[in-house]
Amino acid sequence: MFGPLRLVFDFPGSAKKDRPKQLPLITKTADGSEAVLQVPISDYPATPVLFPIFDLPGMLLDLPPQPGFRGSSIKLGNPFVADNEDRLRRIEERAGMPIDIVVPTNTDMLAFSRLLAKIAHSSAVGRFGYDAFSHLLPPYILGQSDYLSHVVGCMAEQPFLSGPEHAQGTHKIFYTLASYNRLAADGSQHRTELLAGIVLLFKDLKPPPYLVLIGEPTPALAAQLGSGRQPIPLE
Repeated sequence: MFGPLRLVFDFPGSAKKDRPKQLPLITKTADGSEAVLQVPISDYPATPVLFPIFDLPGMLLDLPPQPGFRGSSIKLGNPFVADNEDRLRRIEERAGMPIDIVVPTNTDMLAFSRLLAKIAHSSAVGRFGYDAFSHLLPPYILGQSDYLSHVVGCMAEQPFLSGPEHAQGTHKIFYTLASYNRLAADGSQHRTELLAGIVLLFKDLKPPPYLVLIGEPTPALAAQLGSGRQPIPLE
């Protein structure tokens, strides 16, 4: 889903030396015919990112774990490429005729939500320590459950996410507390607080804030987070 974006902006990665030199574009002519054109990365146009939008995690809504994502939709993020018009002109010159361009896009909601779970869990361990909370996410990260909608979702836009003090960096994660009703063995319900991560990927594209439930915090961590959210960069 982020592949073309990573290539066009030359983001770092472990397999950088193995990256392709070209990417496919679908071109359409005035008569409706289509063709696939291989375009060098230096000429590849801005690639829209399709950010999934989910409901709140099912656990916060007192729902049982279930497959799929409720109320899912898509938010379009358009990266800024300074020479995009020149890139489009060179592509048209390569095709030798006026064309329309279709940029292939793909959004795998399950893989994407698993990525968010990995980010939230590993960042929280690095930030607070392994023993600072119970570990809710490993079964989802390891593929032992595909019911990611139970612990991964979206939240409404919040003013604190766009403040100037948080303007640096490509990605951000904020920690906060979320509450849910835990069912006891005797059938009674108890309101329980969870450590949660609010993840912003490619924040300049104005993505939805993803809310990931991480685990039950220790009393010390709960007290620390109760006094305010803790923003850190993901870089």
